[in-house]
Amino acid sequence: MTIEDTKSLTSAEKVDSIPEEPETTQDKSTNQMRKDRNKAMKRVPLRHQISLDFEMEDGYHYREVIDRADRIDRYLKAGYTLVEKPDGTKEGRSKDPSNLGKYRSRIVGVGKDGRVERAYIMRIKQEWYDADQEAKMADLKRKMRSAQHVKGVPAKQAYGQVVINDTLE
Repeated sequence: MTIEDTKSLTSAEKVDSIPEEPETTQDKSTNQMRKDRNKAMKRVPLRHQISLDFEMEDGYHYREVIDRADRIDRYLKAGYTLVEKPDGTKEGRSKDPSNLGKYRSRIVGVGKDGRVERAYIMRIKQEWYDADQEAKMADLKRKMRSAQHVKGVPAKQAYGQVVINDTLE
């Protein structure tokens, strides 16, 4: 194909007309290994990887809380409790070393200081959780309304038009 021939081609045809470089032996083996690995791996959605694989009691809201700084203490002060294992074991042998201890937890990573980080399962009464969510939503709505007014004047008059797509109602 000459340069004159390519002038009449569309961009898609030009790309198709470029000859492919032959794969080297190393490229073939790398590509084959990648294909084999992808076939062998079974995709597991993230929501199925969460460690909440236990019987959750009705009337409670559950969440995983990473033990960093004072997070566990803050949740305890807010009314959350740590979820104990059913047998109440404290320490001992386990097939899964991330599952040692009295409370339900799992290893979730390594912190900046090099220590293993653990997420604990905590729960709070559903009515308390719902009340907290309602208070949080009321505060958010108040902030959104305040963004529409500046010192008692509608923001449209003070700065121009302000548009908030409110899907909270």
